[in-house]
Amino acid sequence: MTADIGTASPAPVWPEPTAKLFATAAERVAATEPAALAARVRRLVEEHDAWRLRNVNLLGADGVMSRTARAVLGTDMASRVFEGLPGDRDLSTGPAVAARWCDELEADVVALSQRLFHGPYVEWRAVSTSMATAIVLKGLCARGDLVAVQSMSAGANISYHQAGVMGVLGLRTVDLSGTSEFGIDLDGAARTIRRERPRAIVVGGTKVLFSYPLAELRALADEVGAYLIFDAAHVGPFVYARTFNDPLAEGADVLVTGTHKIMGGPVGGLIVSREQEVAAAIERAVWPGFLQTRDQNKFAAAAISLAEMVAFGHDYAQAVLDNGRALGEALVARGIRVVGAERGFTQTHQVIADFGEPRAQQLATRGSDAGILMAYTNIFGEAKSDIAASGVRMSVAQLTRLGMGAAEMERIVDLVLRAEAGDADVPREVEALASAHSAVGYSFD
Repeated sequence: MTADIGTASPAPVWPEPTAKLFATAAERVAATEPAALAARVRRLVEEHDAWRLRNVNLLGADGVMSRTARAVLGTDMASRVFEGLPGDRDLSTGPAVAARWCDELEADVVALSQRLFHGPYVEWRAVSTSMATAIVLKGLCARGDLVAVQSMSAGANISYHQAGVMGVLGLRTVDLSGTSEFGIDLDGAARTIRRERPRAIVVGGTKVLFSYPLAELRALADEVGAYLIFDAAHVGPFVYARTFNDPLAEGADVLVTGTHKIMGGPVGGLIVSREQEVAAAIERAVWPGFLQTRDQNKFAAAAISLAEMVAFGHDYAQAVLDNGRALGEALVARGIRVVGAERGFTQTHQVIADFGEPRAQQLATRGSDAGILMAYTNIFGEAKSDIAASGVRMSVAQLTRLGMGAAEMERIVDLVLRAEAGDADVPREVEALASAHSAVGYSFD
């Protein structure tokens, strides 16, 4: 007799904690009425949201969405799908008249992205930044091609390494030399690029503190006939405000980013390019290889979030920079080494403090347990490991959008160090600080 799928054991590929969680869920689903399960889901969401309001969030991958943007996620558009391009839909999924509102929304996402990232060609349909990266590489490279990439030890994103997109697409990679501030060592990179002659060069990524030598990388790319791709997932507002690199103006063929994280919208990917031929290759890779239909409600939320960035992005970017530097100064004042301190700590939303190992892991754990959400990370030169990391990566993006300033940055450093020491009063004080800063600024709320 065939086993009931609801009580079958999870696949043995899962790690033990995951397998246990899935097995418990299978038992619960088998023993519980569907309506009760739905009520449980609502409760989990409500508990999560209430917990978030009690915390101070320094996680680099997180963002906060305005209530105005979030409101459109729960509309009828959430269940509507269309194929084809705006204004030229595949009518097998429904009449064109049903798509006219969504056509305008998607066109607005494109136009807002053009304005924010200073590029004429936008691909907006990817559901994540990782998918956007995959689309670009699928469009511009062939299986077996070599791609020169920023190294993981120098702050890259795993999505464009062998464990991610490159392995899936059958591309080979070679690391570019990095710097202690998570940048590109131009001399070392030049040697690698001239020797290996890659099809594409990818820089940018997860730990981004300072601008890149994009004009010089462009010249190297031209020497070997390579595309230059910039991962802007953590620098969008600074590109718009021109306080960071302006990648397309400085020679990148393609900018890849998202509508979430520091951009403050729903999860989604964006690709912006400057040449029609490149844009056409990217567009051909999208459908049907990566997606068929997409989430119209998320385009609505993204359009609102992008419009908020156009309206408030310059002021927001400056406030984030001010807070990043204030956080860095507060850490240094307490004797903590901060990466890039001699250069002003950061040109983005991130500050990376070197607490040493194992203190970094302990501090991030105790701080998070007390309500100050942080993640430990590797500093330059350390191999990526879950048990050996000296740094703590702190983002001020969400704090800034919730109205915090220099005084709160100093307060947070004090709370983090007190949490590390086991001060039992810290959770209560963190909750009070979070409660006083719950309104989302730089928004249409």
